[in-house]
Amino acid sequence: MRNITALCLVSLLASACEEKKPVPVTSKEGGFTVALPPGFPQPKAETKPLKTAAGKVSMISYTSSKDDGTYAGVVYNEFPPLLLKLSSPEKILDGSQKGALKRTGGKLLRQGKTTCAGHPGRFLYFVVTQKGKTGYGRQLVCLANAKLFQLIYIGWTREELDTPEVAAFFKSLQFTGEEPGKDKKPAPKGERPEPGGKKPGSKDEKPGPKKP
Repeated sequence: MRNITALCLVSLLASACEEKKPVPVTSKEGGFTVALPPGFPQPKAETKPLKTAAGKVSMISYTSSKDDGTYAGVVYNEFPPLLLKLSSPEKILDGSQKGALKRTGGKLLRQGKTTCAGHPGRFLYFVVTQKGKTGYGRQLVCLANAKLFQLIYIGWTREELDTPEVAAFFKSLQFTGEEPGKDKKPAPKGERPEPGGKKPGSKDEKPGPKKP
């Protein structure tokens, strides 16, 4: 009886430890790794067609939801060479940021420039209402290796967007074959890049409407 009880306790402790571990996602095709916050089911890749000014491309997503409706994931798509030539990274990122808000129906709270694994990016915080419920989201948009990457987290409170677990998720994006943590364009001295964005009031940060 004691042995059975001990085995049960070990099993429960092991399960609890597993729930506290980040959920790794690796894509050889996308050339990246990322780790979702603890407690999310392991996501599977889904592919959908995406229309662009230079033709159709494939959009690949790794998304996951908890029982309470909390959502996290990473989405990426390749950019046709023609589109990259006709536009600049700044315009692509700005357009993608606006498109993200349009797709979610979100209302902007805060946005700004950042870097992710040394590549140019944008961050934004937003509030969204779906089926009569209000949620709060945080998103990172990054252009790297001729691909656009989007990390997104949606929860039920504004505070959870900056918890250590969620912040670690947005810091975890790395690209295959690149040195982790090596920024090609470091942030100015005294300012921190994403997640959390630059210091409130910095010249690159654009506040959205006042938080409801």
